[in-house]
Amino acid sequence: MFDQKNDIAIDFKCKAIAYPHWISQNVTKGWLPWELGAYRYGFIPKLEITGTMTKKNKTQKVEGVGYFEHVYGNFNFKKPAETLSG
Repeated sequence: MFDQKNDIAIDFKCKAIAYPHWISQNVTKGWLPWELGAYRYGFIPKLEITGTMTKKNKTQKVEGVGYFEHVYGNFNFKKPAETLSG
């Protein structure tokens, strides 16, 4: 990632050190209803993170743990009824 306005560059590598998980995966295999569509909300609870962060030509090494989550599906948070036309 690069933020040109603030002159910040981030170069991270993320390695999963835990299995991914879907919310309600034991009941619905992770699929949850939303209006007339559905979505899946998944996460990886633990990542190993390494890389660098640079701000104004000063680079710092980064090491630690992280977390990743994401929502997938055919829905719209802002206008849920919009999926009816699709």
